[in-house]
Amino acid sequence: MSAHATVGGVMVTIQSQRLYLTDDDGLGANNPKASFVLPNKTVFLSSSQQSTYVNSSRYCVGDEVVGQVYLYAYWVDATHVRTYTKVYLTEGTSCSTTDLDGTSARESTYTVPAEVDQLSLTAKNVAEGGSDKAQLFYSIVTTTV
Repeated sequence: MSAHATVGGVMVTIQSQRLYLTDDDGLGANNPKASFVLPNKTVFLSSSQQSTYVNSSRYCVGDEVVGQVYLYAYWVDATHVRTYTKVYLTEGTSCSTTDLDGTSARESTYTVPAEVDQLSLTAKNVAEGGSDKAQLFYSIVTTTV
């Protein structure tokens, strides 16, 4: 996002993100687990830039379970935006796997300005079963510019 954004738009930020990953190796309490603090991501929307998205880096645990977060944002009008937040879970034989095994998403419409705390999504390995999972906790903030 350029520091010279046109006045009359909306900034949407996904922040306070924490991603928890679990690799179910059949070890019970000793399954590989990790927690990652993700950087804030901000997008700009306006009547001339009506949709955009950002994604996080890929985060891995146990050398095979990967979590990634996407935020899609849509302009509704000068006082409302719609977001679609999605967490992806891939599991395979390495951290570079592209074998998508589960997703979880939330679509919401927010007034501007607004701040919504304590949201969460959990993607489970529905393709292969087990307790592999990617759990995201986050907040959404909207502001006018």
